[in-house]
Amino acid sequence: MQPKYERVIKKVKDEITRDLTSFGSLPINALLLPLFAIVPRTLMLGILGLLAVDITSLIIKAIWFKDRPNKEPHENFYERILSSSFPSVHTARSTFTALFLFSTTTLWLGWIFILLPVAVGITRIQLKKHFWKDVFGGYILGFLIFYAIGMLL
Repeated sequence: MQPKYERVIKKVKDEITRDLTSFGSLPINALLLPLFAIVPRTLMLGILGLLAVDITSLIIKAIWFKDRPNKEPHENFYERILSSSFPSVHTARSTFTALFLFSTTTLWLGWIFILLPVAVGITRIQLKKHFWKDVFGGYILGFLIFYAIGMLL
């Protein structure tokens, strides 16, 4: 049995991990864009980018299934897509959003945003939702979508 302080430390660590990984969720990223993208065209491109990240990752997961570290059961095609590990959509979303906000905000605030995908990637691995390759794939996907959207800016 673990000493009480070790259980408390583990509980706090787990809670922080879950909180940080939420920066890769669609609702959080969708809320960050309107807060910092002042120009309506910029906001529209940010939302378009998030949609592109989700659609592209769904297509990849529909074509190529890869089990998560903790395999998730699936009984139909939709559940199969959701239980696929590659690429990490949380990491892709947070990477796109961080790069997008980095390019549209002040420099010092931009650097804070750049740290978020790193934290999200680490937490996805700690939560056993993804392997490093999945997280790296999410970074690449988020960057490529940002680059494509950047061509429209």
